[in-house]
Amino acid sequence: MSTIWDDMRSIANEDWRRDAACSHSPDLTLWDATVEGESPDRRKQRHDDAKTICASCPVAIKCRAAVDRKKDSGIRDGELLPAFREPMGSQRGRPPKQREINHGKEGGYVTHLRRGEKPCQACRIAADEARERRKKKATG
Repeated sequence: MSTIWDDMRSIANEDWRRDAACSHSPDLTLWDATVEGESPDRRKQRHDDAKTICASCPVAIKCRAAVDRKKDSGIRDGELLPAFREPMGSQRGRPPKQREINHGKEGGYVTHLRRGEKPCQACRIAADEARERRKKKATG
């Protein structure tokens, strides 16, 4: 499992990560899935604190696009990711299916970024609107 600190160091050449709200936090364990010896109440509070920081992050969409659900765990883009388990059965060894782009939706923007494409205007607008909704929700 990777930690937020590992992610920040391993991809330091990606300029957007320097603008991430989490990169300025003094406590990088906020985003970890678990901390040894931590109570469930403390873990929930820590994760809630991390989600609050993520909600105001100016690069949240790029963070979501960079998430590797097979490796990452903990809080990423305001979402708690569980530890990954390899699926059983015939899916192993097959190349992943290419995901269709859902244009005009925030998910479409993320799919463009994951493919290394420049997002279309409809997807950029949807992503901007979603980011604004998250900001409003975080500030109450």
